[in-house]
Amino acid sequence: MDHFPIFLDLRERPCLVVGGGRVAARKARRLQQAGARVHLLTPHLTPSLAEAVDQGLFEHQAGRFHPEAVEGMTLVIAATDDETVNRAVYDAARQRGVLVNVADRPTLCSFIMPAVVDRSPLLVAIGTGGAAPVLARALRARLEVLLPRNLGALAQLAGGWRDRVAQTLPEPGQRRRFWEALLGGVWQPGMEKQPRDEDFSRLLNTWHKTQKAEGEVAFIPCPGDEPEQLTIQALRLLQHADVILHDPGTPAPVLDYARREAELIPAGHCNDLNGVPHSPMLPIMMRHVRNGARVVRIGRTDPRNPFASERATLGQLGIRAFPVPGVSGPTESITQAMAS
Repeated sequence: MDHFPIFLDLRERPCLVVGGGRVAARKARRLQQAGARVHLLTPHLTPSLAEAVDQGLFEHQAGRFHPEAVEGMTLVIAATDDETVNRAVYDAARQRGVLVNVADRPTLCSFIMPAVVDRSPLLVAIGTGGAAPVLARALRARLEVLLPRNLGALAQLAGGWRDRVAQTLPEPGQRRRFWEALLGGVWQPGMEKQPRDEDFSRLLNTWHKTQKAEGEVAFIPCPGDEPEQLTIQALRLLQHADVILHDPGTPAPVLDYARREAELIPAGHCNDLNGVPHSPMLPIMMRHVRNGARVVRIGRTDPRNPFASERATLGQLGIRAFPVPGVSGPTESITQAMAS
């Protein structure tokens, strides 16, 4: 990870844009949309920027850049066609510990401005570290088509319901499953309609009456060194799991697909007194399942019948345990699915 992804609250914060051309205008408007107090430092303004200054959207200081201009700023953007000025802005900001971005110069940036899909308050930011901004824009265009327009309103409504959901469903795992079930519905046909407060109320009441925390174990064969060969079902289970038991040699890119809050437990195998292989993970699985957790066991196993003996034992104990057989072929891989 070359850059730490972070969202800054710039409301009423002073930000400096050095430059007065089209690039500077684009950067200034993005800052203004985030609520920043934008200061422009440039001898000349484009007509559109001059109009924006007249409207009170930006503050303008006519003149050339001087190092003291960055003092007191939350961040600084240099957007001029003068390399000497851009370098001076970068040096002045770095010396004073101010975040700085020089347009189209990744080596002169302490932060980058990603491509953004705006469904406020939901934002999706895509960055390539400045290496391939065209790729970031292409991905943004793809996501603009995939993400429903009502997601912002849905997120706003969900935020207003957090306290009531917490009171109705005090157990964290149950709350998370409620939100997953509810928000997962936005991808279903007909969910492009505007969400309503009464929809939340009805769904919460139904969930509270009918849902019980029932654990389960999914058994997934590890796809080796090709994590893209995970099936879509395996990917979904990893992203929803509370606990993931994995072989020590499971590649890190595979585990990167897991939900960030999931508990990762390295698994191991040993032999019983008769020399028959068995898994010491069974007691761990049973404990978590009886607490209502969704468990994933992933590792080297027969892809056609993963972890058969462990599944059989859990089944005899009345625990829901099911296989995710095999790994996908090239036409079913995650990468291909995203591209389709």
